[in-house]
Amino acid sequence: MKVRDKRIHFNIPSFSSIYPETKNYYSAYDELLNMANGKSPINIGKAAFLVENAYDENKGSYEEFDKTLNQIVAFCKQYMIHNGYDTTSNLAKNMMLFRFFSDSLELNGKNHFPMTYDFDDYMGYKDWRKMFVTKLLKTNSGQCHSLPLLYKALAQR
Repeated sequence: MKVRDKRIHFNIPSFSSIYPETKNYYSAYDELLNMANGKSPINIGKAAFLVENAYDENKGSYEEFDKTLNQIVAFCKQYMIHNGYDTTSNLAKNMMLFRFFSDSLELNGKNHFPMTYDFDDYMGYKDWRKMFVTKLLKTNSGQCHSLPLLYKALAQR
């Protein structure tokens, strides 16, 4: 008895010759595929940036995005050290991230205010950019997509 291949095979045409902006999506897809196939390390923050930046026609800078994430992580680590938290404890790290998202924090004259929930077009029906982590980082306001995605990107560092 012959076993049938149950996988679904798609042959979806590329419209890259008709729509040049699709090259942004193909480039992002290639990088995401490399992460999925183990050719490059899985990086949640970079994955989010790649998708958002493709949508924004590659106008963003990953270096700036990465720098912002690193600044947040540095602030959180400094806050942990200043307050005597164990910087090797995953529980303490998660508690710190929770505080970063939900509390007003002050350290060496730097203030951080809690992130807020953006109820205006929270599903991105009018503007898909409302769902972006990059938007959350700029405005300190996000929703059920960008907030947990940023949390995971920071926790991965």
